[in-house]
Amino acid sequence: MPPGGKKHNVSSAEVAREGPVEDLPLRALSRPRDTARMAERILAASRDPYVRSYAGQALGIATREMGDVAQAVRYLRAALAAAASCGDERRADVQASLGITLACAGRSKDALRQLDAALSKASGVTAARVRLRRGNLLVILGRTNDAIDEYRRAVRTFRAAGDGLWEAR
Repeated sequence: MPPGGKKHNVSSAEVAREGPVEDLPLRALSRPRDTARMAERILAASRDPYVRSYAGQALGIATREMGDVAQAVRYLRAALAAAASCGDERRADVQASLGITLACAGRSKDALRQLDAALSKASGVTAARVRLRRGNLLVILGRTNDAIDEYRRAVRTFRAAGDGLWEAR
């Protein structure tokens, strides 16, 4: 939820039918092509940094899922810049997406730095989501015990918050 608790919707009728912009990053994982097209339209139509941070994050994730990791990193860096005025939680979530994308690019040290920085800004469910992503990277790096610790901490938070989707992930 954005600062002030108000959801931001883009004025486009098509985007409004698809739901709030906050849903785009998760949708990018299952429908990357559709989400990328929608995110591009939103970025062309909106100057709101909050909206742009979500659309840019979704575009970065979708682009990564379609195999262009270098371009995905560029989109996520732009989304992170847009998120700079949106509060620590928003910045942390985008930064965690950037971290995982850097890992996909083979830049594990940079990825871990981004995830650590994101975790330092985040709290609650956002921190748990960062921990989950950090755990995934730690598994790749062969640090299984550290990854399990991250997963356990994340799962406790997801359960307490009733966030079954992220708990399942």
